[in-house]
Amino acid sequence: MKKVLFLLLAVFAIISCSQNGSDKSDITLRFKDGKFRIAQLTDMHWNNGRDTVAIRKMLEAVVREDQPQLIVLTGDNVTDADNLEHNKAEWQQVINMLEATGVPYAIVMGNHDAEACDSVDADILETWLTELPTRCLNYPTTSDCYGHGNMAIEILSEKSDSVAALVYTIDSNDYPEDEELRKYSYYDWIHYDQIKWYEKTSEKYTAQNGGKPLPALAYFHICVPEFVPVATDPNTFGSYKEGTCCPPEFNTGFFASAAFHRDIMGMFVGHDHSNDYCGILDDIALCYGRQSGVGGSETTPLGSRIVELTEGKREFETWCRTVDGRGPSWYLPHGFNSAMIDDALPATELGEVENGVNYTYYEGPEKDCCASILVPKNKKGEGKMEAIDITKAPAEDHFGYVFDTYFLSEDTLPYFFLLTSDDGAQFYIDDKLIIDNDGSHGERTKKSFVSLAKGYHHFVVKYYDNYAGQSLNIKYASKGSEVLDVPASSLFIKK
Repeated sequence: MKKVLFLLLAVFAIISCSQNGSDKSDITLRFKDGKFRIAQLTDMHWNNGRDTVAIRKMLEAVVREDQPQLIVLTGDNVTDADNLEHNKAEWQQVINMLEATGVPYAIVMGNHDAEACDSVDADILETWLTELPTRCLNYPTTSDCYGHGNMAIEILSEKSDSVAALVYTIDSNDYPEDEELRKYSYYDWIHYDQIKWYEKTSEKYTAQNGGKPLPALAYFHICVPEFVPVATDPNTFGSYKEGTCCPPEFNTGFFASAAFHRDIMGMFVGHDHSNDYCGILDDIALCYGRQSGVGGSETTPLGSRIVELTEGKREFETWCRTVDGRGPSWYLPHGFNSAMIDDALPATELGEVENGVNYTYYEGPEKDCCASILVPKNKKGEGKMEAIDITKAPAEDHFGYVFDTYFLSEDTLPYFFLLTSDDGAQFYIDDKLIIDNDGSHGERTKKSFVSLAKGYHHFVVKYYDNYAGQSLNIKYASKGSEVLDVPASSLFIKK
């Protein structure tokens, strides 16, 4: 909680750490070999009464194995102390641990940091983090808005001094100060003037970059409400073991602003200890870090979330590191994960083939029909066409197709497919229903992931148009590729 600032000089007498002679203005973050790695630590709940040795060992493994170029702490860092001096001593231990890595770092506060003891508040923490560390990049706070540690940290290009990417550290605050606003949420939120600061900053860097938004990430403690639908999306990867503690009734619009400004490609949070999922909403990745302390969930091994950026691209790879090793990778922009390849569907031996798609065409009935219940008595024709295409249907409404073909996967790869239809459609691969977009509806897109072994895979698409508009389209992408229409050159039938 934001309490009255204690201005006693004795309170702010700072014990210098051994490296205070260096100037953090000399610290430059820069891509190396086209990559830049960030390690996120969240919810350490540092207290010498707990096993801080485990946190130290975990961080040593992260630095040794993943070699991050920046460490970001996303809140609930030091959360329990007997008094102000005890609290400061705990922070000194955390700072010393971070300084020992030799890696620059940034610190975002959580709701518990400012309530570690009765005498501490966020203003005092700001003072400590301005004077204690040497490699902390986001204190003192330079932004003129609510909260502490709000900053845009620059990552420079490997071969020039131009800014190539940004890391936003944003204070999601702790508890609402205004009692009238507490009816909306127990926890606080990113405030309007913080969003205005972000917008102004984003627009400045976009203008400097010739009107093109820079790839950026945002780190804060308490998630925004948009994390809620992503948690239960079937395409989301990772653990969702506890509720998303965000202010659901008081959405200040930070996510919408980021989607509009098109620079932030990923938001990374903590607070909910047992969650470590990553999902996508409106082309923005919403990810939890990995719980980094021993004071949270006992069923989630403590660790760190690593993010690896690629210079010049709006993409990243991320994984969780624990003392036991590295977990599966997850990739933006498409949302693939490296574990998918273990479940690749086996290919089919076809013999002699040629390009094409077999189809069966149906008409009627005029109501109570959909793609899943096309019946033989309504069959009007069959044949072969070059691609999956409904535009040559003789009827204007109340017609259907079943398309039957084989897709050639050039290698064993993870894919995602997008099925867009008006009205209903179903998409099967190797006799498995991959996407169900059936029913009477306007144009709508659904997405699904599948891994395919190298070779031919049986594709069946069922479609039914009820009335008014009609459309059917299938797009796909594999790891590292753009989203494309499924090409006719990849579709085959037996000769």
